[in-house]
Amino acid sequence: MNRKFSFMLFVGMVAMYCGYASGQNISDEARRHFDRGMAAVEMAKAPGDFEVAISEFKQATTLAPDWADAYYNLGKVQERAEKFADAIASLRQYLSLKPNAQDAAEVRSLINKLQFKAESVMSTTDIVSVLSSFGKWEAEGDCFNSSLYREISKKEDASVNVLIQWLYYRKPDKTFKELKVRGPIIKYRHLNEICDPKITGFYCSRYIDNEIEVQSLDRVKVTQTIINFDEPNPEKYRPGQKLVCEFVRPRS
Repeated sequence: MNRKFSFMLFVGMVAMYCGYASGQNISDEARRHFDRGMAAVEMAKAPGDFEVAISEFKQATTLAPDWADAYYNLGKVQERAEKFADAIASLRQYLSLKPNAQDAAEVRSLINKLQFKAESVMSTTDIVSVLSSFGKWEAEGDCFNSSLYREISKKEDASVNVLIQWLYYRKPDKTFKELKVRGPIIKYRHLNEICDPKITGFYCSRYIDNEIEVQSLDRVKVTQTIINFDEPNPEKYRPGQKLVCEFVRPRS
């Protein structure tokens, strides 16, 4: 398939989602921006020509935030403009609004491919920037005390400081370790100690292994493995248990 044919096929794929809004309460202004985005796609002659289409589809999603097809078109155009992280976010929103879409499996597969592309184009500086800020994003899933990741901070252009020990009962209560960033994944063990054994007569130690994966500029996956969890009532957490959560950058 030559480049021109591939490009025209892409235009046709976007055009397929031109008339799927029947029955939805979508304003004329939102439709106007959607149609303008379609026209911008049809007029584009090269990947760099998609910025206008992106702007128009964004306006459509702002005016009609429940319009799934507008998010699909936005995601496809962002993909073509090589804005992979943005495309992932848009296509995930499409699936959220239209989970039973006929092309849901195809879109999920596309998201997996875009994640690989996003990882490939992320620089170390990008990864450090995400690692030092994602703790303030919205968390989805079931991780233990996800606020701990707010403690991660940039050390240098290629390293971050992570919290490896937090002792609530004495000062200095926090101990940090510098980790070199050599890819989208960092790993470290954290100790969270909330009891002073001299007072309570027992430990309340929580040893947790952390694997943090920067999947894109807008999404981070955290996998926690419980190593030890000394608690008076340890029903919820047990050694060997894995907890997974994801952090998503807030929509601006």
